[in-house]
Amino acid sequence: MHLKEQRSLWLVTISAIAVAAGLLASHLTYNGLWIDEIYTLHAVNLPWREMFFERLMRGHFPLYFGLMKVWLALASSASETALRLPSLVFWMISTALFGWLAFRNLAKNTAPLSTLLFGLNGLALRQAGEARMYTLVLLFSVEICFAYLILSDGKNNKLAKISLICLPLIAFWCSSTVVLTISALTLDALRRRHREVLVLLGTSLALILTSALLPALTHVASRERSEIAHVPPLVLFLHLVTFLSGIVGWEDYYRLSSSAYALQAIGAIVTLLACAMLLRKWLKLSEQVRTSALVVFVPLILMLVTYILEKTVGLKVALHGPARYLIGSLPFAAVLSGSLFSQVFSRPHVTIAATGGWAAVLLLNAIIVVRLPVETPRELLQHYLGQRYLPSDAVAVVPTQAAEAVQMYVPQVRITQTIARNLGAEEIREKLATVGNADRLWLIWIHGKESKAIDVADSLFGKGISSSPKRYKGERRIFLYRPLMRKQQSCGGSTTDEFSASP
Repeated sequence: MHLKEQRSLWLVTISAIAVAAGLLASHLTYNGLWIDEIYTLHAVNLPWREMFFERLMRGHFPLYFGLMKVWLALASSASETALRLPSLVFWMISTALFGWLAFRNLAKNTAPLSTLLFGLNGLALRQAGEARMYTLVLLFSVEICFAYLILSDGKNNKLAKISLICLPLIAFWCSSTVVLTISALTLDALRRRHREVLVLLGTSLALILTSALLPALTHVASRERSEIAHVPPLVLFLHLVTFLSGIVGWEDYYRLSSSAYALQAIGAIVTLLACAMLLRKWLKLSEQVRTSALVVFVPLILMLVTYILEKTVGLKVALHGPARYLIGSLPFAAVLSGSLFSQVFSRPHVTIAATGGWAAVLLLNAIIVVRLPVETPRELLQHYLGQRYLPSDAVAVVPTQAAEAVQMYVPQVRITQTIARNLGAEEIREKLATVGNADRLWLIWIHGKESKAIDVADSLFGKGISSSPKRYKGERRIFLYRPLMRKQQSCGGSTTDEFSASP
């Protein structure tokens, strides 16, 4: 391919990614904070020691949250934009780094296509707009990917060696799920019998295991429940669609629109074609491509196998989680897909036209991704509680971690009591008894499929008025109670204040 055609491919790629970056930047506050982002807000507001142990209890290593704590101290506010901006910056740096390393280490016609598939991947775009650790993991994974590819090709690169030892450990302390990618790389190094790379990866894994032993024991001893967000096993194919085609698959906290399903069908066809090409040309493919395929498929196979083991023999080892757990595989997936698709077209102008067409499809996917509606408590708090709250009202929040989000969205509210979601009925009763003399009590239920706190409040103060009259209980509800009125009625007193139909 001539220099002119290469420049045209890069122009298409860079232009499409720039449009996606603008789209992301303009939609940082499109949705309110969803529950995992609310947990991020809670964690960064804790003192350092408490934050460390609270995150371990929840199954998260605290490096990302420590960085966020420093960032918010510098930003002097904890708005949605401030919370999400680091994720956008990490994605932008990841994409720029991937493009530069691809230009230096991949085939000239493969590099721009791989960069396009990486930068416009629907999973990466979604995570770039959320206050979570996954685009930071992605940034480390890009360097891990190319460090491994460089060293496994026999090149003697000191920086790559240091990266392959240190970066997996750092990435692990952002999200333990990166160990799936490192394990797949170790299997590939065994397949290729690359002793030096095996020593580097073995050193890295030893450092990870050593540093994680005590935190893991702390988590097991203190966790309230399993922290893996399990997904239906058939969704694992949609994970593959996400990684190989770039079209967003399925996550556990949003629903796709009909247009997204149409794009998913297109992505599924492209994915099946890529898999067919991979099987047909396996022996003729470069080691770079084979390595990338192994890193993409091994974690998915592991998820499927652990699910089968849990269902057949009862072992509680199922790892079938959402695609964001596998984000460390994304750089390898982009290398794999870019390498396969660059072989489809032999004429440069056809390659440019096809790249432009897929860039348009991925940009449409990007629009859908950043505008996916997520049911969050923002509107509920601002428009329901914010318009009805009185300074004399008592407010109880469930779970405890949601208190900071309530204060952010309705700063005029004074929180009287917080209730952990795992408390027993008697403990909840004791906490609610402290607001038993309030004229009005707002019980804010942010997340959870079981409403134990509401059951206890109903038994103490009479059935509350739900913010959702059609569905009394469920996730994200606000309930109004009249404790003082209930107390007066139980004592035989009289009152002219009636329990109105709406607060």
